[in-house]
Amino acid sequence: MAPHEENERVYFPREGLAELMSMPEKSLDDHLATVYKFVNFLLESGLRLKDLGITYSTLMGHYVYNMSDINIVVYGKENFWKLMNYMDKAEHPSLRWKTEDEWMEFYQKRNRYNIFEKNTFLNHMISRKKSEGYFNNLLFVIFAAEKENEVWFKWGQEKYHALGMATVEGTVEGHHSSVVRPGCYDIDDSKLVGSGEDAEVEKVVFYSRDYTLLAYPGEKIRACGMLERVEPKKGRPHNRIVTGYFDSYISDRREKEFIKVI
Repeated sequence: MAPHEENERVYFPREGLAELMSMPEKSLDDHLATVYKFVNFLLESGLRLKDLGITYSTLMGHYVYNMSDINIVVYGKENFWKLMNYMDKAEHPSLRWKTEDEWMEFYQKRNRYNIFEKNTFLNHMISRKKSEGYFNNLLFVIFAAEKENEVWFKWGQEKYHALGMATVEGTVEGHHSSVVRPGCYDIDDSKLVGSGEDAEVEKVVFYSRDYTLLAYPGEKIRACGMLERVEPKKGRPHNRIVTGYFDSYISDRREKEFIKVI
């Protein structure tokens, strides 16, 4: 990787958005003017400008009006949840949520029928996905990025031992880290399904955006994926189920893995 000082320009989401928001609105083209208004709308949640960033085509300047998305990064899980609570109740003349037909188009185009049954998919997306919608007819998607002091695990601090494919059922105890990737649901009262093994599973881990904001505390979920024994450098060993490891995308395991509310 080349040092920053040897690059002509380095694009940072937070700095890019701050630069955009410092410009006079009247100097902006239609796409950037919509982003400007959308960000001001988000700031009504009580978040600060430094809590947000802009990414993908808008950050790079490669956008096409009426085609490119608005992709917002929220720094911090606490901030993201605060924004989602705001979006759940917020109203604005330019804001609208995806219709059932639009979600079904996504469902078919992105092969989500391999993951979700139709009615389950619609219920999940329409009632809970307040991170996606339209503002002034431009699609927006809001992502969460953990702060360093918020990460739910640290690379190199745990060892994982694969125990094979398994299906688990359990009750969601915590979903705070279900807004990032890799994300997880903490579960309680777990049991392995269709297996003679008796292994308590404490976490359901995922890498796919499809499973963010899926389940809430008190709800029961079923998950199929790789059962692993986790041995942390500090703390006690425990078990987890993982869906969406990269190698699953080049094998038939991808078609077998899932997380669903039951």
